[in-house]
Amino acid sequence: MTSTEKEPWLNQPGVEIRNNKNDAEIIINTAKTQQTITGFGTCFNEQGWVLLNSLNSKDRKNIIKELFAQGGANFTICRMPIGANDFSLICIRITKLMVILI
Repeated sequence: MTSTEKEPWLNQPGVEIRNNKNDAEIIINTAKTQQTITGFGTCFNEQGWVLLNSLNSKDRKNIIKELFAQGGANFTICRMPIGANDFSLICIRITKLMVILI
């Protein structure tokens, strides 16, 4: 299932989706490569950073290990929002930020 600006929710050829009233099932055909997954990750924000830094060193290291280690979530991709977002600690307008940076 993919979406573009002009065509949302497009089924892709070679992907079988079964749906009944209670469950959805996706069948992955491993014999035919249609894309390569380069990694998994998450978005990090100010509130998470503040909370992470409020922990003691041992707990902070354990959480980082759970996020990035092979035995944990094994994240390899990290995204950081630029400018204000729902989890910003303060309200930032890009126009003010651009004036400060220039």
